[in-house]
Amino acid sequence: MNKKELKESQPVAWKVLSNALKTKRLSHGYLFAGPQGSPKSQMALLLVQSLFCEHTDEDGFACQECESCRRIEAEESLDFFWAHAGGVQKGRPLKKKEIDSFWKGETKEVTQKEKDSFRIRKDTILNLQDTFSKSASGQGWQAYILEEYDKATPEASNSLLKFLEEPKDGLLGILVVNELSNVLPTIQSRTQILTFRPPGTQALKEDLATVIEDEESLNMLASNGWDSQSVQELMEAGFFEIKEAAKNYWAHKNSYKAVLDLQRDVFNNKSDYYSKKNVQLFLQWLLFLAKSDTSNMEVNTQIRMIILHALDQISRPVDLALLLDQVYYQIHELTYSNYRP
Repeated sequence: MNKKELKESQPVAWKVLSNALKTKRLSHGYLFAGPQGSPKSQMALLLVQSLFCEHTDEDGFACQECESCRRIEAEESLDFFWAHAGGVQKGRPLKKKEIDSFWKGETKEVTQKEKDSFRIRKDTILNLQDTFSKSASGQGWQAYILEEYDKATPEASNSLLKFLEEPKDGLLGILVVNELSNVLPTIQSRTQILTFRPPGTQALKEDLATVIEDEESLNMLASNGWDSQSVQELMEAGFFEIKEAAKNYWAHKNSYKAVLDLQRDVFNNKSDYYSKKNVQLFLQWLLFLAKSDTSNMEVNTQIRMIILHALDQISRPVDLALLLDQVYYQIHELTYSNYRP
């Protein structure tokens, strides 16, 4: 999403940040909140680029084309720290040794399961504090973005709270969250909250069409708020395998064999597909299929309620195997009595 699209889709956030940049009255901490798919991370990156760019536009935002902007986008600046949803700096988990390795220019591959199980923990914040304990190496600004902060541990939030209570000059932090209610009120009170609009389904479909062509998948993903950046990660983690598994299960949902196939081949502890993000994707496919299936509207409506409840639970720490077993059991109880000969 380019600057023009950000300005048009998020006019309130754009105006607030533009005024802050032009008057040089930036908050030391921002909390970008909005549903999945809203361009919170894109705006966060643009704001950080704007701190370092020497060719800002009339609204105070970065040009996104100069060497400084490209270095920030590539995460090559020592004054910028980006904890991604699923890891830090190119997707690596936030561990002390790996933070040290990053600054030394080393690399490390991680599995999708490791990425999906990522939560910001106390060590993350302590490492962040240590990283920015020194003066900025360049123009005086330092910045960090913490993605999915609504999933942070309580210990991490307590550590960050102390960090926010004594803000360092020239340091800007951005917390990116989907569920504002999962962020401690004390954290909220020490940051400036900007609420982002949910993207329209058509806009999401146009964005998703750059990475996926399947119309059915486009409709499902857009209806659940996925954007192209997130879908690229899904594609690497077995998107089409999860889709096939969901469609096969839906076609035979009254059969125990369909459940056993999933437990054995897809969602077992040793499977590459056994991750929170893939379980979420599987449930979203089931929800989409339940909405599309007009064969038994009454039963399918009840199934949709079961899946929506499961999707609500999966946003919190949960036993994935137990959650799936509950979904299988409840759906089987509904469908067996309706479909048995």
